[in-house]
Amino acid sequence: MYMASDRADRTPEQVVFGFTGEFRHRLSKRGGVTEPQIYGKTYTVTHDPLVWREVADECLMEAGVEVLFHTAVTGVIMDGEQYKGVVVQSNAGQSLILAKRIIDASGDAAVVSRAGGE
Repeated sequence: MYMASDRADRTPEQVVFGFTGEFRHRLSKRGGVTEPQIYGKTYTVTHDPLVWREVADECLMEAGVEVLFHTAVTGVIMDGEQYKGVVVQSNAGQSLILAKRIIDASGDAAVVSRAGGE
């Protein structure tokens, strides 16, 4: 989040904003993040992982995300080359979730914007 520099008199200069800055601000409001600390050539902050989780959950709820706890994506539903949804597994069994939009943000499993499912 901060500019790296070799100068001995450097001070924290924030260069990353947007969602990252907003998230850090939310952590700060709850006392869940330190002030910037020197770390090599730059500055960094450390966070309380429990506060991080609370803030992350709050962001998801505000965005209208339906969180499926204790659920794993075990497969994808394809129509030719087009993704149509995912297969999920939980203690309740296996389910299919069909989607209008799929965003693969993990590298090996799909994150789904739910349109309906079983």
